[in-house]
Amino acid sequence: MIRRILEHKVTLLKVGVLIAVSFLYLARSFNDFKEPFIKGDGLEYVMMTEAFRNHGSPDIRFQDLVKFKERFKKTHKWEDLYAREGFDALIEYFKNSKNLYKEASNTGFYCNKNKKWICQHFFFYSLVNLPAYVIGKHYGPLRAFYFTNAIFVIITCLVLLFFTPFSLFNQILSALCFCFTSCYWYLGWQHTEVYTSCLVACSLVALFR
Repeated sequence: MIRRILEHKVTLLKVGVLIAVSFLYLARSFNDFKEPFIKGDGLEYVMMTEAFRNHGSPDIRFQDLVKFKERFKKTHKWEDLYAREGFDALIEYFKNSKNLYKEASNTGFYCNKNKKWICQHFFFYSLVNLPAYVIGKHYGPLRAFYFTNAIFVIITCLVLLFFTPFSLFNQILSALCFCFTSCYWYLGWQHTEVYTSCLVACSLVALFR
């Protein structure tokens, strides 16, 4: 009887920690009003997500660029987007270029022999981001990456709290340490940093078990 009560309290404590982590990350996902930006490889992942939403494939079409710009302008001023000049230049390049096997303005987009524009990065992260991209459309196209990254962190903390062969103290400590890693500061990035960190952490738990 006493053992069951203790186990119940331990479970409640872990659930409480997980709720706190979830609140922290989801609250930031909804309320981070920093200047919207796309940096580095983020342009590729953003446009592949847009492509999946529009036609169910990761190849980039000119209309995908146009629709992203229209979608962004519904929630922000286009002038607020970091590196918007590069995006506009990419639109012009896609509109006018007919060259095969060429990189588009050194941005990581390539035209293959079938005249389809593809990215040099793998599309799976963009595919995973698609549900948040569709559901959270009222928050703008870039906000979806906050939500997706937050869910990855929450799932990882759940794994650390409930599936690691550690003591209760170390389980909670592991979850809190992971919560306050650089994942928190990279939450809004459209790159795979948070995604990769979460998968590595979960794989290490699997290794321990």
